[in-house]
Amino acid sequence: MEPITGTALSLGGALLGALGQSSKARQTNHILGEGSREQQRAGQESAGVMGDFIGKLRQSAPDAGAERGAFMSAMRGPGVRGPMTASRQFQGDARNATAGAQGYGQNLADLFARIRAPGLQRQREGQLLTNAGNALRPIQMRAQDQDFMTKFRAGQVKENPLYSIAGQGLQGLGNYMIGG
Repeated sequence: MEPITGTALSLGGALLGALGQSSKARQTNHILGEGSREQQRAGQESAGVMGDFIGKLRQSAPDAGAERGAFMSAMRGPGVRGPMTASRQFQGDARNATAGAQGYGQNLADLFARIRAPGLQRQREGQLLTNAGNALRPIQMRAQDQDFMTKFRAGQVKENPLYSIAGQGLQGLGNYMIGG
């Protein structure tokens, strides 16, 4: 009867030792699962920031009209207003000269606007990219910190020594009874 009892005690001890290891593995898996969920949240937050950036980038387009208007208003200046005492010929010549200058100014403003608008668009896109990078950096830092803490906590999980001691004691007693 002692060999059967010894075998049962030995198996019970092995089972108790395995139960301690299983408990440790379960705790470690729980910590790692929580860390994985935190990383997933950070990834979703980053995806949201990048989605906003891409949406704004798609809306960005060169606006030559606004540039043209700015140049035209700068070229017109305040203008001279007052009583016209000159002859009709002079007034007509002045109107023609003004119209010619304005036409030249519009052409020049159009040319400058076409040249400058794409550069301004790239500047706006660069600013959008900088803003996206600034928004992503804290998310990245938080995710790295959480990953470090998850690995640290998972490494700190220890097996309950009582399971190990009791399991080894039962196995030793069972082996003694078997050999006995």
